[in-house]
Amino acid sequence: MNWVSTSGPASVVLLVLLSHPASFIRSATQAAQPQRFNVHGRVSIYPNDAISDAKVIFKGEGISETVYTDEKGIYEANLPAGFYTMFVVPRTPRGLRTYQRPLFRVTASTNITWDVSVWPRVSCDLVVPAGSEHVITEEEAGDACGGRELFPVPSQDGVPFQLLIDYRARQRTDRGSIYLSRSLQAFRDPVFVAYNLFTLEADRVTYDEKTRTLEAKGDVVAFNEKGEKQTAESMTFRIENGEANRVH
Repeated sequence: MNWVSTSGPASVVLLVLLSHPASFIRSATQAAQPQRFNVHGRVSIYPNDAISDAKVIFKGEGISETVYTDEKGIYEANLPAGFYTMFVVPRTPRGLRTYQRPLFRVTASTNITWDVSVWPRVSCDLVVPAGSEHVITEEEAGDACGGRELFPVPSQDGVPFQLLIDYRARQRTDRGSIYLSRSLQAFRDPVFVAYNLFTLEADRVTYDEKTRTLEAKGDVVAFNEKGEKQTAESMTFRIENGEANRVH
């Protein structure tokens, strides 16, 4: 019985499938699987004390992955390419701030290195003079005690990226805000900036929301997703389309 003609291209394809069915199925399965990326790094308290058993959380669309640091503070996760936010929650010692990264995107198989520094919470109690009816506003609390600000910086393809600035004190001006670090006897607590895969630390940061220009001064350290760093006393970046492009 002739199921198919033994001449022409169809017979060649059929012969290949019958001769190597396992390899064909394996190739098709691999093609259907999403690409994955590896993200790893070390979690420490400034300047270099490892934090073990810290919870490292990645949240994406329909996925939430949690890993923990080992005794050397090392974490590692292997995730499908896509969009994620990241949080690091130290379990001990108490009194440490949570690390946060806003939405980031990974589109291909790659290795990302993000070393994480977490900082002690510093008490900041604002005192209103006795008899005063003044109520301390959220803005005043942020000016004196620090906080986090998120600025929308969407890309041309519609990805809702955000620029995060984690600061210790703030000076508001007519042209925007100046974000400042804090220096104590035991440690330096810099301004922290994150945008997509870009990371920066500095003593002083200003951000022009209209031009999307970020200027950093004082012990500036900028990191790319591979953990490679640039250092300078000042750097200026244009923040757009998921990239932080240095202009000065």
